[in-house]
Amino acid sequence: MEDLQALYEQDLAMLNAITRGMDNKITSLVQIVAAIHVQRRWRRFVARKKFAQGRQLKAVNTDKEYQESYLRAVLMVQRMWRRFLARRGELERLRRR
Repeated sequence: MEDLQALYEQDLAMLNAITRGMDNKITSLVQIVAAIHVQRRWRRFVARKKFAQGRQLKAVNTDKEYQESYLRAVLMVQRMWRRFLARRGELERLRRR
């Protein structure tokens, strides 16, 4: 009976050791998963922040580019109008001869 009791205690001690090892593995696994989760959240935050900054810079550049293209278009229209007036004036001058 004592041998059976000793055997039971030995089995119980081994089971507790295995359980403790499993608890350590589970705890470390939980810590790894938590670290991955935190890293993922942080990387998303940084990526969104960079994207927003890039979008603001792009909006500024787009406005600047729009103003430059608008100015080029205005100058082209003025140039075309002046050429038209010059041609019309030249035609009228040739007709008067």
